[in-house]
Amino acid sequence: NTKVLVAPAEDLLSIMQNPEEDGFEPASDETLEQLEEVLRERSFFVSRYHCEEDELILQLIPYVIVTNKSKDEIYVYERCNDPIEYGDRRLFGKLSIGFGGHVNKEKDAPDYLNNCLFREVDQEELLFKGEHSAPVLVGTLMSHKKPVDRVHFGLIYVVDTEGEVLKNEESINWLKPYKASVLQDQFRNEKIPERYETWTAELIKHLPSIKAISNGACIGK
Repeated sequence: NTKVLVAPAEDLLSIMQNPEEDGFEPASDETLEQLEEVLRERSFFVSRYHCEEDELILQLIPYVIVTNKSKDEIYVYERCNDPIEYGDRRLFGKLSIGFGGHVNKEKDAPDYLNNCLFREVDQEELLFKGEHSAPVLVGTLMSHKKPVDRVHFGLIYVVDTEGEVLKNEESINWLKPYKASVLQDQFRNEKIPERYETWTAELIKHLPSIKAISNGACIGK
C-alpha cells in the first residue's frame, strides 16, 4: 500500500502561467516560491492506486533529464513491458528522456523531494561512471492528452555528467545517449514515433531553453 506525494490539482495548476495549455513551463523565481508554498501547506500522501484516476489531485513526479552538455547529448531509454519490473502498463515499452518517479512517504522522508531524486536516479535507475551535477529544477510540466498524464504533475530537473551512464534496473530495457540536435530534428520532421511518452515528446520541443536554464549546474557531486 505505497503512499505517494500529491497536491490538489487546483493549487498546482494555479502556479502555471498557462494552466489550460499542455506542456512544459520554465521555472521563474515566482513559480518556485509558489511551488514551495503548495508543497509546504497543501501537499499530502495518499495510496498510489487510490489516486490513479482522481484528477482532482495530482501525483508529484520529479522527472530528471540526464545530459552531457559538452557533447550535446541526452540520455534516452526504453521502458520494459514486465508488470513485475515496471507496474504501470500505460507506459510499457515507451521511449523516455525522464528518470525518476513518485515521491514515497516511507522511503523518502524527511526531505522528500531531494531524497526521492537521490533514490530514483543515483540508487535505483542509473549507474554514473563519473561525477555529475546536483539536480537543477528547470520547470514544470502538465499534460491532459492521456489518462496517465492527467493525474501526474512533472517537476522537471536536469543532471549533467561527463562520464558514462549505465542502466541499473530491469525496468529499463536499454539506455543510450542521443544528440539533442538529432532528437529535435526528428521532432521538427514529425518522425518521433508514438512510442515516445507524452512528457518526453513535450520536453524535446524545449531542449534549448532547458539547457539554458540549467547551465548553472556544476559538475562535482
